[in-house]
Amino acid sequence: MEQETDRDPLIIPNPLPKSSSPSSQADSTRNASTTIHYLLTPSSPLGTWHRNKARIIHTLHRGRGRYAIIHADEVASEECVGGYGGDEGVGGFSEEKRWVKKARIEVFTVGQDVVKGEKLQW
Repeated sequence: MEQETDRDPLIIPNPLPKSSSPSSQADSTRNASTTIHYLLTPSSPLGTWHRNKARIIHTLHRGRGRYAIIHADEVASEECVGGYGGDEGVGGFSEEKRWVKKARIEVFTVGQDVVKGEKLQW
């Protein structure tokens, strides 16, 4: 379960809009930040795969688990900043042109035992 708990009213330019069309103003700006609470439980232990266009900060409140980050932004072609470029055939990029090599995958444990390398924030 996820719930947005805060949205900054400050509106800023979106550096990676979904559409490159000048007539599309729908996502040319965005809120400066949002806070989202994800509740993972033993009966619902998995989050959802998602791609973040902006800097994000995760903070552990309680519990522990395994986390995986795919660093796609590190292997995106120069023409497709951050791996974003729209859908193929609509001014976008095919998957072969979007990436220059395989992405680095980072896996770690989130938890309270920082002495053993667990992370409280990431």
